[in-house]
Amino acid sequence: IFEIHLSTQELLDIINNNGDEGLRDKTKLQEISKIGLFDLSFRYPNDDKYTLKDINLEIKKGEKIAIVGDNGAGKSTLVNILLGLYQEYEGEVLVNDIELKKIDIKSYNNLFSAILQNFVHYNFTVKENIAFGNIEKIHNNDLIYEALKEVDLYDKICTFKNGIDTILGKEYEDGEELSGGQWQKLAIARAILRSSEFVVLDEPTDPISELEIFRLFNRLFHDKTTITISHRLGITRYVDKIIVMSKGEIAEVGSHDELISLGQIYYKMYNSQANWYQQEGEVL
Repeated sequence: IFEIHLSTQELLDIINNNGDEGLRDKTKLQEISKIGLFDLSFRYPNDDKYTLKDINLEIKKGEKIAIVGDNGAGKSTLVNILLGLYQEYEGEVLVNDIELKKIDIKSYNNLFSAILQNFVHYNFTVKENIAFGNIEKIHNNDLIYEALKEVDLYDKICTFKNGIDTILGKEYEDGEELSGGQWQKLAIARAILRSSEFVVLDEPTDPISELEIFRLFNRLFHDKTTITISHRLGITRYVDKIIVMSKGEIAEVGSHDELISLGQIYYKMYNSQANWYQQEGEVL
């Protein structure tokens, strides 16, 4: 018996490279104009407790959305459903008014870039790590260098003996290692090459570089539909819609000012972090 442990991005890669068997008669998408969740509930196999319950939500093209809430609130599960990874849900997920289960999942995933907490550390060259976002661009060094400049990694990579042809991983001869924040920047560079219209950023795992990652994300994908998952709420002042999750349900939805005026969950969360904002300054 073998156990296979795959990250979310690896699962997306597998889905994107699967053959078309079983996908006949499914709708292929060229763009996403809106996504609607209607009475969506989800529970993991062999678990009697629902991780998500009665979720109703609409995401429109071009919106900037932040999903916030405590650990275990259901944020990542909700995003995995939006990414098409979990399809054993109850209720409806309508993409351009078409049920997600009736859509060609490969064409759907091609419209997404996901920069998640468990993003993959590929022990390949810097160039290959970036080009995995769009393998057709692997020989376009100018584009690779431009992506590195965009994520502020150009100077760092230029210190490597072999530049973009340096293998990442100290276990290899002439291999180099990156910090957690630098790895996440590399994942963002991969998303730049992928050039998807819908981009998801899970909160950075490296708290030291968290502010910088959020600034980069906001600047680089300002013209995309974006979803950001975060415990820290500094970014929420700059999004169109904040989704506050609690115990698997959507507790509040609105802009920063609207939710502050309610004086409830978001208000308390934001004020509990006020000292951090005063010390660190605005995120974006």
